[in-house]
Amino acid sequence: MAGAGELGELDQFSSASADHIQLLPGVLKMTAMPEGIITMQDMETIFQVTDAMGIHRESVSVELAKEDPGAIGRDRRGKIEITIPVSGTVAEFARRLRTELETMGYTQVYDEDEEC
Repeated sequence: MAGAGELGELDQFSSASADHIQLLPGVLKMTAMPEGIITMQDMETIFQVTDAMGIHRESVSVELAKEDPGAIGRDRRGKIEITIPVSGTVAEFARRLRTELETMGYTQVYDEDEEC
C-alpha cells in the first residue's frame, strides 16, 4: 500500500492532468485508452490475419504506440514486427499486412472468418 508521500507524487497523473487516468485514494485507474495506443480490438484484427496465415502469435511483435506510416518487417531472428499507423483504419492496414506477409512468403492456411 502506498504511503501518503507516494500518493502525492502520483497527483501529476490525476484526471485534472490526464483524461485517461483517474486517481482514487491509493488506486490508479485507467478510464480510457489515450489516442495513438493500440487497443485489444486492433490486436484481434492483426491476429485474424496472422492466425489465418499460420503464424504463431509468439512470432509476432506489435508496437503499443501507433505511428505513421505504419511498418511491417522481420527482425534478424525472423520475428514479425508490426507498427499500426495512426491514420487510416486498422482494417485497411490489415489488408496491407496480408499483402506484405504474402510478399515475405507466407500463405493463407485457412479463411480468416474460420475459428482457430
